[in-house]
Amino acid sequence: MTKLDRDNGKSVAVSTTLILFVGHGTRAAAGVSEFLQFCRLVEQQILEQLGSEVCTHPKDRLNRASLRFECAFLEVCEPDLVTALIRGCTPDVSLVLVVPLFLFQAGHMKHDIPGLIQAAESQTGSVKIEVLPAIGVDPAFIEVAMTRLTEAGYVTKGEVESQAVLLLGRGNQDSSAQSDFDVLASRVRSQANVHESLFATGYLAGSGRDWRDALSSLVQTGVQAGARFVYIQPYLWFHGWLTEQLPKWVEDWRREAICDASLRDANQSAGASESGANEGAAKQLEIRIGEPLGVHQTLVSSVAERVLTVLVR
Repeated sequence: MTKLDRDNGKSVAVSTTLILFVGHGTRAAAGVSEFLQFCRLVEQQILEQLGSEVCTHPKDRLNRASLRFECAFLEVCEPDLVTALIRGCTPDVSLVLVVPLFLFQAGHMKHDIPGLIQAAESQTGSVKIEVLPAIGVDPAFIEVAMTRLTEAGYVTKGEVESQAVLLLGRGNQDSSAQSDFDVLASRVRSQANVHESLFATGYLAGSGRDWRDALSSLVQTGVQAGARFVYIQPYLWFHGWLTEQLPKWVEDWRREAICDASLRDANQSAGASESGANEGAAKQLEIRIGEPLGVHQTLVSSVAERVLTVLVR
């Protein structure tokens, strides 16, 4: 790319920074659409914050004309990260800023993305490739998690004791990422103003406490405390296979809990009271499932600010 330098009237090269958003990828059309919409909104906000004037000075790295935005995926969808890097590193590009839209610094961030970048480097020349970290424990994301929880019907004032909350993580094998999730969960619990005994965390996959076990314990505690609702809030970014399956899994859990309790009643007369309570708990409490974080202006602003912080340093 060339621009006219107004100081001497000559055409000079202006290097381009490629901002490459990376998503996990999903077969769910809604999830792909949300990811692409989110990326477009972040792009718009970055360009708006840079202003409408296009600076032509070759030393002014940060201007609208010197930025290009593209998207890639780790799995299922196209383009994959390697293809996007090779295709995106055109001769005018001097920097690729990889912006992974991942919540925690787990396996994808620590292993998959670095490995794919290394695989592409033989064809990207001398272009510098920099990767932003995952979101981690971010107040903006906690705020939106609370928004989704209240949209599902949760109230933070009044009859708080009638509600229990299960915060669901996707799951991973990384202990530091799980520690971050625990910190985040503690802050969600505080903002939700819910008693510690009526709040639990669980994982949909990976190591850590299985969400079904967490739900079973929470339901029992909730019934004993007089709760009437259990809110399941997925701490996931976009819709996908997991969010599609979750209502079915919860209904399966409920049926299994009722069936197991009935069988124990039939086989263990001494345990009839306890198993009857289990059956009653599964039947009586209303379970409500919140939406994933999704596309929200608070999150758009947070990600845009992360990108701009790197660009203007």
